Amino acid sequence: METEAQQDTAAPAEQEEARDGQTDELGEKGHAALVKEREARKQAEKELRAAHALLEEARAKAEGREAEHAEAVKAREAQEAAIAKANERVLMYALKSAAAGKLTNPADAAVFVDLSQFEVGADGQFDEAAVEAAIDDLLKERPYLAVAAPRRFEGSADQGRKGAAPGSDKHDMNSLLRSLINSR
Repeated sequence: METEAQQDTAAPAEQEEARDGQTDELGEKGHAALVKEREARKQAEKELRAAHALLEEARAKAEGREAEHAEAVKAREAQEAAIAKANERVLMYALKSAAAGKLTNPADAAVFVDLSQFEVGADGQFDEAAVEAAIDDLLKERPYLAVAAPRRFEGSADQGRKGAAPGSDKHDMNSLLRSLINSR
């Protein structure tokens, strides 16, 4: 069951997605301010959920439903943990998918990119552009993780002898013996 507090926080997330396309127009300072505002909003939502939980606990205590409330809290925590784990898996697969073809080992993306910087909505949606940008930033920071450019064919197709032609080497045993015999 979705509470009023959860419904109130869904609307800013949708507005945030609409504003993501505008970050290029804001410039570096504007983008930094936007990131700071988003972090503050996340913190405020966290505090709101905590206050809502305290209010529910006080109501349950006042109405004598403490045992029911404790069970409901445990069930909600288990559900939130399962959702968080599923969201982490979704982000991990998205990160590896975005890293495929860009990193030598796409699993390295999971090591170097912090998944907590991405937010997964209630419907399982996330900002794919942010994941791509994180991979690009990782490649700027650690270029040695990038896939090496494919090498062009450098040999010849003749399948012949490799190296110098016979007789052109003046330091083989036969030429040394000939030079010793001829010098006498």
